Amino acid sequence: MSDNTADREKALSLLAGKVTHGQAFFDLASEALAIGLGYRWSGVAWRDCGGQELELLAFYEDGGKRELYRFPLAGSPCEDVYGSPPDHSHLFLERGIADRFPRLAILAEVGAECYRGEVFYGPDGEPVGHVFAMSDHEDADDPDARSFFRLVSQRVGAEFNRWRADQALREGNARTRAADQRLREAVECISDAFALYDAEDRLVLFNRKWLDFYGYNAEDAIPGVTYEELVRLDAKNGVVAGDPEQYIQQRLAYRRQFSGSLDLQLSDGRWITIHETPTSSGGIVGIQTEITDRMEAVEALLTARTAAEEANQAKSDFVSKMSHELRTPLNAIVGFAEMIKDAHFGPVGNPKYMEYAGDILTSANHVLDLVNTLLDLARIESGEEDLRDEILDVREEVRTALVFVRDAAVRKNIAIELFLSDELPKLRADRRKMKQILVNLIANGINYNKTGGRIIISVRANESEGFVFEVTDTGPGIAAEDLDKALKPYGRIGRSAADEAGTGLGLPLAASYTELHGGSLKIDSVVGFGTMVTVTLPWSRAITGADRQRSPG
Repeated sequence: MSDNTADREKALSLLAGKVTHGQAFFDLASEALAIGLGYRWSGVAWRDCGGQELELLAFYEDGGKRELYRFPLAGSPCEDVYGSPPDHSHLFLERGIADRFPRLAILAEVGAECYRGEVFYGPDGEPVGHVFAMSDHEDADDPDARSFFRLVSQRVGAEFNRWRADQALREGNARTRAADQRLREAVECISDAFALYDAEDRLVLFNRKWLDFYGYNAEDAIPGVTYEELVRLDAKNGVVAGDPEQYIQQRLAYRRQFSGSLDLQLSDGRWITIHETPTSSGGIVGIQTEITDRMEAVEALLTARTAAEEANQAKSDFVSKMSHELRTPLNAIVGFAEMIKDAHFGPVGNPKYMEYAGDILTSANHVLDLVNTLLDLARIESGEEDLRDEILDVREEVRTALVFVRDAAVRKNIAIELFLSDELPKLRADRRKMKQILVNLIANGINYNKTGGRIIISVRANESEGFVFEVTDTGPGIAAEDLDKALKPYGRIGRSAADEAGTGLGLPLAASYTELHGGSLKIDSVVGFGTMVTVTLPWSRAITGADRQRSPG
């Protein structure tokens, strides 16, 4: 034993000077023991396998850390340490430990002579480990050395209990996380949307299907958010079709009664049914199942019946309208022809006959246009229609279209305003079909406009939008539920539809011709203010400088 207290002071300073925990502290404590006692070996061990084996937590030999291992308690000096009464837990053997414990052959092999050991206890008062030191020479039991050893042992015991508690906490947390993960995986395997709320109606657990149904992100669906907050968020984000406030009241009312199920349609068209059930702890489990297929099947039956009824009505209306449309010009043809035949105004050379001849031509052309329109629709529906592209001057095409509708605009005192972009490139398109598109859009705006109204025609072209033709009128507008009908053949709408000219083929034909060009037709309308019809053609149909060099014509 070292009789120099400076060594123990150095050892205590080593322990006090570093803030370490766990394995690092056990290593430091072993080093301090060796330095303070002047012993060759020192270490920390704890009991394992029901107390029958010891496992080294730290081992110090000849000035350095050594490999850790396990060894049996029986037949070692440590067995005597654990056998000591609590009030005499310090064991000191001044010499001859190799002879005293022959079963532990390593003692004789390394020349161990002297041994010190002391037990430390767990929170329950049971011995859980010990601190030891061995020397290769005899030693006396110095009180200062014993006090130093006990101080280190107590520090090691306190750290061991803290370390084990921390390990238990970590292991408990790991088990909790593993159980939570298994629960989450099980919830994710549920084919329906799932959400669990606690007794205070706060979100606890959910699966990806539930997130997808409502479009929540990580900031929205955080544990702790209330059910009502989520419902109001649904309404704010427009997740569910219909009136937002009505949706909020409907969900909250269902939440209070837990009766049956609640069917809702999402804004993207999907249908879900909601089942909510209280748990024994006061929480709520919500299951949302998609029933789109079922609802679509029901809707399809209703739609088919309605469509059949509407089709029959549309056909009846069309036949009636077409009878009028065809009878009027044909009567004119017959009447004027009779007047020419009977020479009511004298010889045929009379200029009046030329006027009648013009009226006959106009009426005949009108009948021809109707027939051509029907034939065009038939070809489009059968997939036989194709394009005959030419290079068109858009300004010229728009002005030409205005010639065809000028008289109709004058009769209703409708002002037409034309806005053409300063730089309009040439357009590669089918001339006849483009004329028909423009004429149909403008004529439709005139037919359904009020007397003394306005029509605004705007044309622009750029790489980001393409070619954009907008025709805006100041008519009565189209209700949202009638927009689809306006694009269906014979789908004439509005209370005055029967009194207006036309067959209900103009917009459908314009839309079909637009789609043939790779474009789209869109209707925006506000009841009481008017309607804007927009035709957009892709920019690829623009003739740039380089394209003009390669294009025919």
